[in-house]
Amino acid sequence: MVMKLNKSQLVKVSKQLDGALEALELLFEYEEGRLLLDESKIDFSAIVGLKNSVDSLAEKKSRKKKGGVEKISFWDLSRNENWKEAVVVFRADSFEKPFSELERSYKIYSTDKYFDGNMGGSSLYGYCLDGKDLGVRLDHYIYSGWKPEFAYITEYKKEGAHNNE
Repeated sequence: MVMKLNKSQLVKVSKQLDGALEALELLFEYEEGRLLLDESKIDFSAIVGLKNSVDSLAEKKSRKKKGGVEKISFWDLSRNENWKEAVVVFRADSFEKPFSELERSYKIYSTDKYFDGNMGGSSLYGYCLDGKDLGVRLDHYIYSGWKPEFAYITEYKKEGAHNNE
C-alpha cells in the first residue's frame, strides 16, 4: 500500500528527522571517558539524505497550483528541457486595458527558437487560450514590456525523448 503524505505531514516528518539527528549527536558524546554510541555504525549521510528528500517533497507540495498543475516561473520553464507544451500567463500590468487571466494566457511550444540558443532566431509563437489571438509573436511583446507572471506545463516529453523531438 502506497501512502501519500500531505505537506503538514511531511513537515512533521522533517522535524522528527531533525530531532533524530540531534539525538544521535548527543549519543556520540563522551560520558565519563567512554563513547555512548559507535559512530561507525550509523550512516549520517543516509539520514541527512532522507531529510533532504522529505524537505524537497514538502517544498514541492507547497508550491502554488493552477487547476491541478504546478505554477512555475517563465525562467524555470525556459530552463526545463522536458516539456512539449506549456501555457504562459502575462501579468495584468503588461497591458493598457484590463484582460482576464484567460485572455492573458498563451499556449506555447518548446520547439520554438526562443528556447534553443543554437537557433539563428528567437521567435516564440503563442496561441491565446481565449481563441482570439493565434500565432502571436510573443517574443516581440516580451521584448517590448510584457511580463510573464507564471507558466505551467500542459504536456511533457515522453521519457527518453530528445530535445529536438
